[in-house]
Amino acid sequence: MANSDLPSRYTDQDYVTRNGLSRALGTSLVDDFWKAILNYRLDNAKKVALLGVGKRPFHVVLTLPLGAKIKEIESKLSAFGEMASSFAKVANFSSFERESLLSLLSCDSKLEKKNVDDLTLKAMVNGFYREQNTPERSVFTYLNLLKGLSEKPVFPNEDYLGESYVALMGREDLSSFYREKDPVSVYNTAVIARDYDYAPHGEIPSMMDSLFAFLLDASVFSFVKACGALYYLNYVKPFEEHNLSLGCLLAKASLSPIVGSCSYLIPFEKCLLPSPSLKDILNQSQKDHDLTYFVLHCAKLISAYLDEAMETMARRKKEAVVQEVFGKPEETKAEPEPEAPQVEPEKEEKPEEPLKKAPSPSRLSEEEEKAYLQSKGEAAVTAPKGEYSDKEIKDTAKYLLETHPSLRKKQALFYASHCTLGRFYTIQDYKRFSRCVYETARTSMDHLAELGFYAKKQIKNKFVYTPLKQGEQK
Repeated sequence: MANSDLPSRYTDQDYVTRNGLSRALGTSLVDDFWKAILNYRLDNAKKVALLGVGKRPFHVVLTLPLGAKIKEIESKLSAFGEMASSFAKVANFSSFERESLLSLLSCDSKLEKKNVDDLTLKAMVNGFYREQNTPERSVFTYLNLLKGLSEKPVFPNEDYLGESYVALMGREDLSSFYREKDPVSVYNTAVIARDYDYAPHGEIPSMMDSLFAFLLDASVFSFVKACGALYYLNYVKPFEEHNLSLGCLLAKASLSPIVGSCSYLIPFEKCLLPSPSLKDILNQSQKDHDLTYFVLHCAKLISAYLDEAMETMARRKKEAVVQEVFGKPEETKAEPEPEAPQVEPEKEEKPEEPLKKAPSPSRLSEEEEKAYLQSKGEAAVTAPKGEYSDKEIKDTAKYLLETHPSLRKKQALFYASHCTLGRFYTIQDYKRFSRCVYETARTSMDHLAELGFYAKKQIKNKFVYTPLKQGEQK
């Protein structure tokens, strides 16, 4: 390869860092080559509003091949948004969404250094998480903020950032917004070009103003804005806590013009998981004030996700259509849904501690009574088949037993498989499910109601139990 081709080769085809160039050429003597590459990049650079420490502006390199790469990822994001919006109307979407959210929460847990266990994360995603004031509270709040992105349009500005920060901190009001102090050192190395860990607190307001101006610039690709927002919150670290989570939320909100209400599923969280290559990219971006390294890093990871996600959605949508057309053989017996396997026989004995008195039942409202009467006559009022897999039910039951010691195994399994909001379950449902006597079924359902899993309602001379939402009062 001629030396004159090096700048194009290691910019347009492979956007290398200086360390990457040394590895590619097999030598550390790359000063002249690196200078030629930087000159080529600067000739094709576009300055953006983002300011570095010392008010030096960042830039993005947009040669024709690099511009084409960004257009390609934006086109793929748009296709994903359309496909996901269409797939959301299919029953199979809920399992796809849960799998995606579980992966995002797992990454956020690592970014926040919470390391929440898988059972707890699954409980959050599946709607069974009921713990309060625990160390993983911010991860659960992050899940709710992700869902908020899917429910209504969000504009990525200072107000949205502030609202999200307040929610993650778990406070209604904050004495201060941006960080007001620095640790002992704000940079990693004190050399000619300092490698900053975060911005000095005195520069944060002006730097954040440059971020919001950047997000308003219509001449910048939406994907570049999203990646820039994520990079910048990691670079500046304007808040005392949750900078990486906030950066991911801001990045997702910035993509809503392309992806629509499904932008919350884009896995920006994966783009910041620590690795030697990411560290090299972040250091080089800071030295050169060049966002391109990080933009292409995100593009590579997100493109791979989009390919896999769209393939999964296409396959599951096809399965749903086949099931709708051909259906499944109807059950000849009006039997309840089979009990989850491997349930040990349970002795019918009084609990060691007496059960608390169940909450007084309230009468069904007109709408609730109508819903109940519509479901009356069904063989067993259970969650629609396919909503939760057998493994999800077992994992949920295990989580409930670990977090609610007074529960019995069959009580946990019953709730895990009978938790559809808007449905009504009876003592007879529990009796059939666990194959126990009526009195055991009644005390079990009352115990679940007392713990806040169900609301006990009365219709005429009959009691029914309807699942409560997370955080809903009994």
